[in-house]
Amino acid sequence: MSMELKRRFSKATHRRGLFWNGLRAGYLLVTGKVFMMMVHRRALRKRRDALRNKGAEQFKVVMGLCREAGAKPHLTFGTLLGCYRDRGLIKDDEDFDLGFFPDEIPDMDLLHKKVLEAGFEPHFEGKLQGKLAEIGKYHVRQYLHRDDGVSVDFNMFYRVRNSVVFFEDRSSDYLYREQLRQTGVFDGGQDVIGYAMVYPADIYQSFKKERFLGEEVLVPSGTQRFLELTYGEWKTPTKKFKYDNLRVVVYDASNDRYDFVTPVYPKEI
Repeated sequence: MSMELKRRFSKATHRRGLFWNGLRAGYLLVTGKVFMMMVHRRALRKRRDALRNKGAEQFKVVMGLCREAGAKPHLTFGTLLGCYRDRGLIKDDEDFDLGFFPDEIPDMDLLHKKVLEAGFEPHFEGKLQGKLAEIGKYHVRQYLHRDDGVSVDFNMFYRVRNSVVFFEDRSSDYLYREQLRQTGVFDGGQDVIGYAMVYPADIYQSFKKERFLGEEVLVPSGTQRFLELTYGEWKTPTKKFKYDNLRVVVYDASNDRYDFVTPVYPKEI
């Protein structure tokens, strides 16, 4: 805000009280939000550029670290989509997505140590809380390379009630607010303990070997079904996805049980 504009706001506020106070507060709120959006978009752009320029090199490093730690990752989410549809990175992707089942990482601490020694730094650590912590410790661990900015996500999948589930905790509210705001489930609040992408177990009945960025990788035998549930019309590049398998995780304290509730709000975001 220029000095002249500040001066005018100050004089107007003094003369007209609440009206101008509200106007000024709205101005600061909007401009602050715009600034944060600009910062966020700039960070994403840097990560996309890093993936294009150094991604193949760092992907080879990460896969090597997984082998050294005895871990067996599979491709998932955007990285799986790129491998299956584009035979490479999808446009505008900003990170690598690797999926793990708990029994595919014999020693998570060892893998974490090796990743740090390779120049990556923790970017986000999503821990399952409350009732969900009985299932596992993490739902995702994100790393960002300190030098070239390449980002990689370790996504944890769990076998629950004849399904395969990727959980997200309440810190993911902002991702699903628009999808769930009319269900009555999200707004109910106190019983919602998280979110989940729920897949039929037969999608992960076995794994197949593919080549991706020069590396031999594993993909689920039901890859096409996974992509249909996660992205809808996955064959056509788009920035809008339909999460047909998104569920709200609701906890019933009286029965000490959590359940997966299907949203009724249109799923396109």
